Amino acid sequence: GQLALAHVVSLLLVSLIYAWNTRAQWVLAINTAVDRKAQSQMIHYAIPLMGSGIAFFWLVTIDRFFLRYMSSFDELGIYAIAVNFSGVALVLQMIFTTIWIPTIYKWSSEGVDSKRINNVVDYVSLVVVVLWSLVGIFSWVISYILPPEYGQMHLIVMTTMTYPLLLALSEATGVGIGIKRKTTYALTASLLALAVNVVSNYLLIPVYGAAGAAIASSIAFMVFFIIKTEVSAKLWVDFKRMKMYLLITASLFFSILINIQNIPTFITSAIWFLLLIIGLFSYPAQVKEVYHLLVRRVPNLQ
Repeated sequence: GQLALAHVVSLLLVSLIYAWNTRAQWVLAINTAVDRKAQSQMIHYAIPLMGSGIAFFWLVTIDRFFLRYMSSFDELGIYAIAVNFSGVALVLQMIFTTIWIPTIYKWSSEGVDSKRINNVVDYVSLVVVVLWSLVGIFSWVISYILPPEYGQMHLIVMTTMTYPLLLALSEATGVGIGIKRKTTYALTASLLALAVNVVSNYLLIPVYGAAGAAIASSIAFMVFFIIKTEVSAKLWVDFKRMKMYLLITASLFFSILINIQNIPTFITSAIWFLLLIIGLFSYPAQVKEVYHLLVRRVPNLQ
């Protein structure tokens, strides 16, 4: 209780300090006439986003509630640690979103080139596949870091990686929803993904425990990603996506398979290595450009 109170007090103090530092802007805003038409447009734009934010919050937390009431605290602890391991990818997703969103809105105001958008999507897809595959290849290392009771952790991590990786990819592919101000579709994507997550958790957790929660969440985020991608492609720029879908589906399928089937570690690493090679050969232009960039930066690579 005291910790929660301290947190609330700190947030309140920060808010007051920022309010004081921006007092000139507050006074200017108060004395400025309100554009009712623009205000109405912003409200219609923002309300679905508010609903989407609430649905998204439950999308990323509902699995803990199901684990708490349908499984054991041990399974909940294992799942929480697996999510923390995938938090590195979440940091990368946040960095990408921070850079990408203002950039794409600037491109849109200047007249966006579909080839430019397709190139960015290909780069993000390549990064997602490479990161997913590398984690899969070396996930066995986790078994030597954690105690024996966390033996399944390195498998669960492969499915918990789905959330940050597909979220980053959906930011690249689904940005057209925001640009076209069709935020109702963002709400629809979040609600449908939440529904899939609820049903999947209910069915899978009693059978697979923490792994079931991770699988349910990964399937839900795949639904979220596909809906945003397809809607954005129809509303805005119709970029190529079949290759991306095949690679992501293969990565997701194998992440789920290793959690429900007993596959030897060396075979698991070999399959992830194969997926890595396929991913690299699927985007030759992007790989070549990255290689030339590294050669210019690091002469010893020549």
